[in-house]
Amino acid sequence: MVRKFSVFIKKKLLDNAVRTTMYKSVLVSRKINRKILNEHFVIESVKNAVRSNFPEMSDKKFYSVDLTVNRTGDIVSLLAESKLLVGMHGSAMILSMFMEPGSVVIEMFPYAINASHVSAVRSLCNLKSLGLVYRSWTNMEESNSVPHPESPPLLGGIVHLSPDEQQHVRSVYPVPAVYCCHDPAYLYRMFQDTIVGDGFVEVLGSAFQELKNLSERRSSVEFEKRWRKWYFPAEVTGIGCDIGADKRTVRFTWMPPVNVGAWDVLTYKLAVVGAGMALLTLVSSQPWLSVNLPPDVAGDIHLNIWVKSEVNSSESADVHSLCHVRV
Repeated sequence: MVRKFSVFIKKKLLDNAVRTTMYKSVLVSRKINRKILNEHFVIESVKNAVRSNFPEMSDKKFYSVDLTVNRTGDIVSLLAESKLLVGMHGSAMILSMFMEPGSVVIEMFPYAINASHVSAVRSLCNLKSLGLVYRSWTNMEESNSVPHPESPPLLGGIVHLSPDEQQHVRSVYPVPAVYCCHDPAYLYRMFQDTIVGDGFVEVLGSAFQELKNLSERRSSVEFEKRWRKWYFPAEVTGIGCDIGADKRTVRFTWMPPVNVGAWDVLTYKLAVVGAGMALLTLVSSQPWLSVNLPPDVAGDIHLNIWVKSEVNSSESADVHSLCHVRV
């Protein structure tokens, strides 16, 4: 449903837009709070990772967007053509739903914030219908965080609290899951500014490696689809028959097609004519089949049998054999 929604919205927003090739990279910048204090490091890290892992993408542009500056429709348009989205946890990151399958989303979190407690984007990207590669990065160094105790309470300020309460807020690590948004420790840490460290590069590398693995698997699947389009099972061979001990049952046998693997699901279709029988059509999942003769049939009988195999809706040619048995 999320994929259907995103496609519907993109059609409404982007119908008149000129589409270009994908592989752009986007950084969600925050200019008011929860800022990345060394955006240049993030941008250069992304460019280097792209250059190392996907040389064919290295000439694509890197864009920085901000919900306080850019129109939402313009951001959606850009993300629809992008392969990578990086940004600090915030409402803008939910726009990753408009990225194409096989894109990478890296969500960043301030010091002491547990991503699994607060990230709706993680849950979104884990939906199979979206096909996004998700990674999170959390600042693990308190020295790389800049809190704002002087801010209003709902933006992380704590100066309105008593000294003991302020000290308690500063000592909470990690911030536990909270029901909603008015917990002082949660707000104090969530609205910190952050200096991104070297661990971010490792997260990039992990995400790009998964993306490469996905690309290889998709290439293999596409090759399989193309191959299957022109694949037909070979003819069966060695058709034979014999009469059962009860003299009323004929057992037909044959050899499976030589170009079918053990993983393929085989079905055999048979047509039998003779011994006073009208055309008899049968299906078997094994390279043999038993047929009961009519009660009035006796003596030497001749049965015409045609056998063909079927794999994934592709059929072999019919093979005919004349069977002689004595009842």
